[in-house]
Amino acid sequence: MRNLFFLIFLLTNTIGAFADSPQDLVKKCGPAVVVFKDTDGDVIRSGVLVSSTGVILTAAHLFDGEPFSVGLPSGQTLPVKRFLYRDEELDLAALEVGGNNLPAATLGEPSKAEIGQSVVAIGNPRGLENTVSQGIISGNRPLSDDKFQFQTTAPISPGSSGGGLFDDKGRLLAITVSYLTGGQNLNFAVPVHYADLTSLQALDRRIEKAPADVSGLLERAQAYFDLEEYELALVDLRQTAQLDPKSVKTYQLRGEIYYQQERYPESLAEFSTAIRLDPKNPQGYLDRAYTLYGQKLYEEALADFGKSVDLDPDYELGYRGQAQVLTDLDRDAEAVAPWTEALRLSPEDPEYWLERGRCHYWAGESEAAKADVLESIKLDPENARAFQILGRACAQHNDHDNAIKALTHAISLAPEDGEHYYWRGAVSTSLSDYEKALVDFDKAVELEFTPVDLFFWRGAIFNDFGRYDRALTEYTRALELDPERGEIYSCRGDSQAASGNVQAAAADYKTAMKLSAGSDIAEEAKAKLAKLKVK
Repeated sequence: MRNLFFLIFLLTNTIGAFADSPQDLVKKCGPAVVVFKDTDGDVIRSGVLVSSTGVILTAAHLFDGEPFSVGLPSGQTLPVKRFLYRDEELDLAALEVGGNNLPAATLGEPSKAEIGQSVVAIGNPRGLENTVSQGIISGNRPLSDDKFQFQTTAPISPGSSGGGLFDDKGRLLAITVSYLTGGQNLNFAVPVHYADLTSLQALDRRIEKAPADVSGLLERAQAYFDLEEYELALVDLRQTAQLDPKSVKTYQLRGEIYYQQERYPESLAEFSTAIRLDPKNPQGYLDRAYTLYGQKLYEEALADFGKSVDLDPDYELGYRGQAQVLTDLDRDAEAVAPWTEALRLSPEDPEYWLERGRCHYWAGESEAAKADVLESIKLDPENARAFQILGRACAQHNDHDNAIKALTHAISLAPEDGEHYYWRGAVSTSLSDYEKALVDFDKAVELEFTPVDLFFWRGAIFNDFGRYDRALTEYTRALELDPERGEIYSCRGDSQAASGNVQAAAADYKTAMKLSAGSDIAEEAKAKLAKLKVK
């Protein structure tokens, strides 16, 4: 009753604001706005039915993996059958519930909506089901170069997200997704025409009308796979395997499903069967190679990637796979060749140029690295990682000024990536510009990029500053990350010795000698130990 009086109060005060009467408007819109409840029966979010067969639009950010049910204003509860898609960038999601002849909203035309136009939002804020609020469209705010969201004065609150924003004819314009705290009536909704409902409905028809033969079952299994409904796909694939035990597609698709589920032994068995049935198909070897790669069976994966390009010298994905494995094995000089083949086939791919440039960098070929990375930047000038690798290649070639410029530009493109600050700090360290280096290292730590060398270099800087206690702290943090690196023990020994901790310094030098036996580091540590006056 309280909800009813509240609704009547709202509508009485907004009469005349809509082309339809407020009562007619709510009768049109309200039944389509659903409530999502958790297992305890608490209201957690909202949604809008957009088809009589049970397709619901809502906000993508609402789903965290917890189970929930869908309730209609009529009191009916519907089970969730599946998610159809989720677009986190737009903050739109669609799901399907079981049911027929459901009360679906009529879709409006968001592209024709005007600023100042009257709208209502209907949702379930804080568990107050089917709450109606009035407002106007107060602005269009860009989401990307070609997409926008509505700003509206229609109030929304937690629980309203995923509800509907309707025009004065009761047509659904948008899904409410957010509001700004600390502001007044600064609420936002994503237009419904960005949801690809036509494709969703076509996919539903494709699944429902697939013929009950091998080709139809495979088509339906592929559709379920595309929806990540793996268990439903496996049901159909078990039937296709019985109807046609030599169906290569059956084993390939089952292998892909098991791969997605990280069931690698089963995935390998399926792909091996596909290869046995069709040994001339490079796709089979590629699929098995990635499964082997996922299990870190690198040499076996390389062999299968190699077989795929032997069968088809223009098989781009095979070359790419080879290069990825070789890179993971730190065999960067060898990885240059397959990246070169991939570039032969796709010379306009900036990522291929960048990856080959990175391999040249790690192989110590700074000029070749710079040439490749500059080509990548020409194709994609907004890639911060490309400028980072360019900066590192310049530093490797002792071109420190251009290294700093490139790394600074990388930071301007991706200021929340701590790795860019780390590498600029590393270049500043090599220039003995320690104050700038420390600022960048601190920023990298703040952004949670903390490789062992960051603490190692900070230790060296503080040691040079004579701040031995701080140097010891940094070296100790470095050793926590890499306790087998003799060089760090040797340097920490220097700080221990400089601060008068002779016994601790001797212990560190001895550890350095043991871990780095036969190297220059061990010889230097031995000489330093000999100079200590250890009792």
